[in-house]
Amino acid sequence: MPDMPTMTNLEKLIAAHVQTTVVATLSAATQRVAEEMAREALKDPAWRKEMQALTRKYFGETLEALRQPGTNGAAVRPRRRRKALNK
Repeated sequence: MPDMPTMTNLEKLIAAHVQTTVVATLSAATQRVAEEMAREALKDPAWRKEMQALTRKYFGETLEALRQPGTNGAAVRPRRRRKALNK
């Protein structure tokens, strides 16, 4: 395998910004598409009714958890720890 030429600091900086910009742009586009799909799904009365019922359920559970002492606003379930990347 041939040696890769060393990137200058300027090249590294530009490459990082290009990657960040592409990811941010694709994320925004994905969000717009997902929002459009959600609006379409909400037109189905059965799906909308189910979504509203689940939203009410978890909204109530969240409010109840917030009222409990010592929960410091934590959700009903504790957060899972992330696994280390280099295992």
